[in-house]
Amino acid sequence: VAKFEAIAEEAAEEAAKEVIEEATEEAIEEATKEVEEATKEVTEKTVNFKEAAEEAANFEAAAKFKEIAEE
Repeated sequence: VAKFEAIAEEAAEEAAKEVIEEATEEAIEEATKEVEEATKEVTEKTVNFKEAAEEAANFEAAAKFKEIAEE
């Protein structure tokens, strides 16, 4: 009986390890997707910020040019 209990316990431990490994892999995949999405959002916001900064610089340059032209 003890031998069967030991075999059953070993099988249960192996099954638990497999479940943990699967859950870990799924958690890693989900976290990776979230990081990729966050990175994409940050990249888009950075591009938008750079474009806005360029527009602001262009407006500032145009305003200075206009000021100089009016003098």
